[in-house]
Formats: sequence, C-alpha cells, structure tokens
Amino acid sequence: MAVNRQVSELLLSAEARAERLDGYVQELLQLSSMTTWQRWSQNKDIDKVKKEFSFEMQNHLALMAEIFKARRTNGRLPQYQEFEFQNLLRKSDYLLSLEFSRDSLEVARKNKEFSTSFGKTLISYNEQRYQLDGKTIEMKL
Repeated sequence: MAVNRQVSELLLSAEARAERLDGYVQELLQLSSMTTWQRWSQNKDIDKVKKEFSFEMQNHLALMAEIFKARRTNGRLPQYQEFEFQNLLRKSDYLLSLEFSRDSLEVARKNKEFSTSFGKTLISYNEQRYQLDGKTIEMKL
C-alpha cells in the first residue's frame, strides 16, 4: 500500500506539472502571435517564459522518470493508477512533441547550469523510458 501511495503522490505531482506546462504552452502560443511591439508594450518577455517552461519541463521529466522506475519495479499499477499513468504518459509525449518545447529548451540551454542539469535529467528519463516501452527523447543539448 505504501508503494501505491508513493506512486499516487508522484502521479499527482506530475499531473500538476503537466497542467502548468500546458498553461505555458497557451501563453507561448499567445505571445508568439503578438508582434514585438505588442509584447514590448505589454511588458511580456517570451524568452523568460521559455526559460520558465524549460525548468518546469525538467522537473516534470524527473518526476516521470521516478514514476517509470516505480512502475517497472512494482509491476503494473492498480487499475485507476494505471489509467492515470497512461493518460499522463500521452500528455507528456504531446507536450514533448510541441515545437515550443524544443524552442524553449534551446533558449534555456544557453544557461550552462541548466544545460548540465537538464542533460542529467534527460539521461535518467531516457533510461527509464526505454525500459518502459523502448522509446527515448533525442535532443542535442
């Protein structure tokens, strides 16, 4: 039961991060549709939003790696948690497939500290994801 509780907490955290990432995507879409003048007049910094998105993505991927590991270690999750897990996995894949994700990570990678820590997170995510279903994320950071 303790494992299920731990997985539930990880799922809730990862879902919350995925929702925040979705909010960032909406904001980035809106900012991308504005002219430079409009962003300036509204004091909006698209690069700042991309950096925030990248840090949130890094945290989300770290949580997903923990969930993958817990699922692999303990086997298939109870029915409801498995359903949540599968939905979260699809949402994560969707968020990772967006051009905004790649663009945001490219902006953030200019920060050497972020680039190093994200590289480690990505390696961990890819190791766990590959063991789950043979998929990985390819990024040049």
